[in-house]
This record gives sequence, structure tokens and C-alpha cells, in this order.
Amino acid sequence: MNTKFKRIAASVMAAMTLTIGATGMTASARQIREFSSVRAYVGSETKVSSNPLTKTGSGKAVFNYSGGNASGDNSMVTAVIRNSNKSNRGSCSATKGTRKTFSTSASKGYSYDLYVAKTYSGSSILVSGSWSPDAS
Repeated sequence: MNTKFKRIAASVMAAMTLTIGATGMTASARQIREFSSVRAYVGSETKVSSNPLTKTGSGKAVFNYSGGNASGDNSMVTAVIRNSNKSNRGSCSATKGTRKTFSTSASKGYSYDLYVAKTYSGSSILVSGSWSPDAS
């Protein structure tokens, strides 16, 4: 390409970027939180992080339960999304190695925390994985 054409193309792209920015069209990337070795107990929820995530869309949430205790342990956990008042906004149950998308009553622009609990009896387990208030 010749230099003049490159300059014109660059100017057009810059003008398009400014136009899009001026019209208020902004895209927010979904927030994803990874966590590791969070202790989950039967009958008691544990918050996976001290920093909440903000919902950027209007769809479902996602929970990935990637690991925990020994490789043969397939304990089921319940993941619960809660708002700042600790009200339940949606939940799912999962076994290690699964990804669950689930409906929530969470609202765009608000912050949420994820809590986990071991679903069935037995000793506590360590839970690792990731989650987002937005599945896509």
C-alpha cells in the first residue's frame, strides 16, 4: 500500500473510533474470578473471594468446579451468588470437572459474591475453580 492511502485509512479508523465513543457505545467485558483451595463445609457457605464481581450483562451466570481434594474425590458442591445484602440471587450444584450455567435474578451493574458449600455429609473439602455473574 502506498503511504498516502495508509494515512487516509488511519484517519478514517480514528474518526470511526471517535464517533463510536461519542455515541456512548461502550462494551464491558465480563468479569471472571478464579479461586483456589477454598474450604467448603456441609451446611455452611464460604465466600470464595473478598472482592465481588459486577454483572455486565443480563443473562445467566457460570460456575466452573475444576478441582479440590484428592483426584478420586467427586464431592458435590453448591455454588450460590449473593448480593451485598447476602440475598440469594441464584445457585447451582456441581461435581468436580463440570461447568454449570444457571439462571439468576442478578441485575446488570450490581456487584455479587460467590459462596460455596459441600452438598452432602462428610468432612470439609477444598474447592478450586472459577465463576462469573455473566455466562457470556
